[in-house]
Amino acid sequence: MQIRKWFSLVLFLSLLFFFWGCDRDEEHTLTVELQPEVGGTVNVESGTTFPHNTVVELEPLSEAGWEFKEWQGEHGDEVTYEVGIWKLLMDEDKAITAVFEQLQTDATLKDLSLEPGILVRDDEYPPPGFGDRVFHPHITKYYTAPIVYEEESVKVFPVANDDEAQVWVNGVELGTEEYFELPLEVGEQDIEIEVVAQDGETTKKYTVTAEQSPWALVGDPIPAPSTIDRDYLGLFHDGDTLFLGYSDWDNEYIGTVKHFRDGEWQDFNGGDFTPKDIRFFNFFMEGDQQYAVFREPGEPGSPAYYGSASAMKHDGTSWEFIGEREFTEGTSGQYSFFVEQGVPYLSFRRNMNVYVKSYDPDLGWHGLGEGLGDHVAFPCVFVEDGTPYVAYSDYGATVQKFDGEDWQPLGEEKFTSSASRIELAVYDGTPYIAFLDAGGLIKPLSVMKFDGVE
Repeated sequence: MQIRKWFSLVLFLSLLFFFWGCDRDEEHTLTVELQPEVGGTVNVESGTTFPHNTVVELEPLSEAGWEFKEWQGEHGDEVTYEVGIWKLLMDEDKAITAVFEQLQTDATLKDLSLEPGILVRDDEYPPPGFGDRVFHPHITKYYTAPIVYEEESVKVFPVANDDEAQVWVNGVELGTEEYFELPLEVGEQDIEIEVVAQDGETTKKYTVTAEQSPWALVGDPIPAPSTIDRDYLGLFHDGDTLFLGYSDWDNEYIGTVKHFRDGEWQDFNGGDFTPKDIRFFNFFMEGDQQYAVFREPGEPGSPAYYGSASAMKHDGTSWEFIGEREFTEGTSGQYSFFVEQGVPYLSFRRNMNVYVKSYDPDLGWHGLGEGLGDHVAFPCVFVEDGTPYVAYSDYGATVQKFDGEDWQPLGEEKFTSSASRIELAVYDGTPYIAFLDAGGLIKPLSVMKFDGVE
């Protein structure tokens, strides 16, 4: 009986040592797959065997343009991440798959804006089908941003198309910030926006030129009527206050004057003051005296271009007419108004000729000489030291001077081959004219002066 017990104990111990020895000598195979194979490798070669209970350290190595994403496969969920190291316990044969993901190569912006400032694109041919949108992801230059003088800085808001891409502005990484703030200087400053794609290699650079003008806004822009008679804006400063006069076509063609007071544009004497349906509105100031001239609407039911001129001045309290109304005796247009030493002068076109009238309290509105030209356009009057001058286009520029009785041409009449939009100024007896060359598709702006001979 005792012998049988000892035999059983020896048999048990022999089997225990046998199986324990088998476990210690057992090895397990690790199968590693790559998805996709071009995405990268793993530091352990597929098919490698490890002793039982070995903890294998795994390191996925991605190729350029790829990154490791996750472990998959039959035992992928058993891979653990500890202190920056991937680990897997080999207590049996195991199979894992290293999954790699290709990095994005998108280095474009989907939007770009500045605050303050309006983005303008200067390229001649916008991409087809892109409508009126200014910013285009694939256009990296031709952008400018005009910015007014008062601004001390500009905020640049670049938005990458890929949220994982890096954005740099003038060499500074934007990071999690929404915008980059750039101090401004008067003149031009280039703003460079560089987008670096996820792959770290693909980049795209955008350039915007911020243009801070030395010109500053005077108050807020006046709420714009859709149509202003833009050829007849009048702007004057009386040494204390800035005045602006214009004809507002949205407000029944009424002339209005505003002045800049207390940091804002305000109506001067109520703003609107002329009759309705006027044309050729001219606002003028001499010193602190305000004047205006315009064409009356004519008889009820008559065409808009039928009417005669009336002039007004402000007496310090209200607007009053200067002499008789409609003093140009029939249909007239293309007015040019000037006042010197309190005497108003008006040049105008009637029946394709140019006429000049002046106002005298005793004589009323009276003509200076006869009508001039044959097919006149764009007459302009200027007065210096009581001497009137008039310039006009008659298929070419002509300038004449009034000698007290008649008009005398300065040099040849029609001394240019063509001319339009003429402006006249006289300084110290020397006349100057500015005009557009009316011939051809391109109309250069020229300035000429009279030297006393031609």
